[in-house]
Order: sequence, then C-alpha cells, then structure tokens
Amino acid sequence: MDISPDCVVLEAKYEKIYQALYIKPYETVNGTTDVKPTPDDKKMDDGPRRGRYSR
Repeated sequence: MDISPDCVVLEAKYEKIYQALYIKPYETVNGTTDVKPTPDDKKMDDGPRRGRYSR
C-alpha cells in the first residue's frame, strides 16, 4: 500500500504542530522538569486521611 505524497506532507505538518502538546507531559512524567503545586493541589492534601488505605 503506497501512501500518497500529499498524506506524507500533511502528516509531517501536523506532527510538527502537535509536538508541542506532548513535550510538557513527557518532561513531567520523566522527571526532567520541576512541577510546582498549585493552590488547588495544596487544598487536596489538607485534612485527615480516611478510608481503607489511610496512613
């Protein structure tokens, strides 16, 4: 099955555009960037732990 040249050009164009969407999650998961918690993240950590897996 041959891929038409138009498809190859479009695929390269959109890969370049969407590459930026994947960089930040990749760096976060692999630990190459420092992620600072937001105020909402801090709110979730407050309070006693309850439930089956509480410490």
